[in-house]
Amino acid sequence: RAAGQAGAAAGEQQPDIIALQEVRHDALRDSQPQSLGLLLPEYQFVFQPAMSYPEQVFIRVEEGLAVYSKFPIETHDYILLPRDRNDRDDVHQRIVLRVVVRTPYGPLQVLVSHFALTEQARDRAAVATWQYMTKFDPPQVTRKKRKEEKMKDKEPKKKRAKKCQLC
Repeated sequence: RAAGQAGAAAGEQQPDIIALQEVRHDALRDSQPQSLGLLLPEYQFVFQPAMSYPEQVFIRVEEGLAVYSKFPIETHDYILLPRDRNDRDDVHQRIVLRVVVRTPYGPLQVLVSHFALTEQARDRAAVATWQYMTKFDPPQVTRKKRKEEKMKDKEPKKKRAKKCQLC
C-alpha cells in the first residue's frame, strides 16, 4: 500500500530523483523496493538495508533506505551511523546511503539518512555524516549549454565601429 501511494505521488510530480526512508523488504509479504520499482519503470533504484529482522529460518525482513533515479546510477555506498546501546531510543541501526547519479550536468551525489529520535543520537549521526561527506569531492556547479547558445557562440562576432577621436 505504501509503495502504491509513493508510486502515485511520483507519477503526478515526475521528480528526477526520489529518496526514501523506512523502506521495507519482506520476502513473505511485500518488497516495497521492488513494488515501487515496478510502478516506476523509468527509474533505476538502489535499496540499502539498515536493519534485518529474522522472521523464520532463512527468511528475514529488512528495513532501510532507497533512492530512485531517472538518471543512470553510477555507484553507491553507505556507512553505519554510531549508536549508543545504552540508550533505549537509539536501538535501531541507522545508515547514510550515498548514491552518485549521472545527470546531464555531471555527477550528482545524493545522500539520504534517517536519524534517531534522541537529540544526542541525532548529534552523533550529524557529525558522522559530515565526516563522511568531507571524504568526497565538493559539488561542482556546471551549466549545460542549450543548442541556441552553442549556435550563437559559433556565429562570427560583429565588430563595433570605433568612435571618432574628434567627436
